[in-house]
Amino acid sequence: MNPSKYFALSPKQKAIDTEAATISFVALSKEPILRKDFLSGAPYYVSIDTKNITFNAKRFYLDHDTSFENAIGTIKESKLDEGGNIKVVVQFFPELSKSHEAFLKYKNNLSDSVSVGFGDWKIEKRDAIEGIAHFHITSGEIIELSAVWEGADKRAKITEFQKTKGVNMNETLQIIELAKIAGKEAQGLEAIKNNTSLKDFSKSLIEESKLTQAPPTPAKKKELCFSLANYAKSVFAGQSVGEIEFSQGSNGYIIPNSFYTRFESTQATTTTQNQRQRGRWGVRGINAQDILKTAGNTSLKTKTQKTLPRLRIPS
Repeated sequence: MNPSKYFALSPKQKAIDTEAATISFVALSKEPILRKDFLSGAPYYVSIDTKNITFNAKRFYLDHDTSFENAIGTIKESKLDEGGNIKVVVQFFPELSKSHEAFLKYKNNLSDSVSVGFGDWKIEKRDAIEGIAHFHITSGEIIELSAVWEGADKRAKITEFQKTKGVNMNETLQIIELAKIAGKEAQGLEAIKNNTSLKDFSKSLIEESKLTQAPPTPAKKKELCFSLANYAKSVFAGQSVGEIEFSQGSNGYIIPNSFYTRFESTQATTTTQNQRQRGRWGVRGINAQDILKTAGNTSLKTKTQKTLPRLRIPS
């Protein structure tokens, strides 16, 4: 007699942990489910794209009665296994009579089924299966899981929950979302198929991006220009121009040296005070008439001479 075979536990036995009060179930399978219309009794098939199903159920109820009284457990874990089935681990509570009773019913083979409750979903009609109408759920959200006598999905039963296989449900959804954002849906599905982790899939996208990304083109520095002639015209037109601060170099207006030389001929007509004000910059104290003459504008010669508002030039 082979001891290992003699003491081996069946998948159902391994799925029930009496000490931890947990049971593992297949909550939903991807295989087509044969159902009957509630009113007419006509049969039809429903298949589900389990890779695009969001599992958001947090609690375990009795017979889809989502009430305080009928809450008998919580969902500890969920994942999409290598076969495309959504598996869960349900935590029961021995101190709660209904929860403990449900656990014992599963343990003693009085039932082995669960059933999911959908929230939003998208469904489309597909080719018939053996002459029977076929509908396919392309995406959706599971918001509730219940203990039932027999669910619509005959495969939604007690099963072993192997942590070493399959992709965590949350990671699967994140891989799908990341693949959509990156425009790499095919690669995302391949990653899920190969049980690639979210971390490894993200790294592969980053590496691929580094290979295809073009080097950034440096932006051209924009120089700001300023016309003293236009400034003087604004003063004589009575427009408010206020003080203007110039900076030679970065972060300010740039006045080229060639512009300063236009005013060299005005030294004879300015006062000694004006010459002192000019200092090393050669701009401060020049009156508006001289600027207009230098700029070639003689239309304002007969007007009263005005002095430009002070130009502040930081040293």
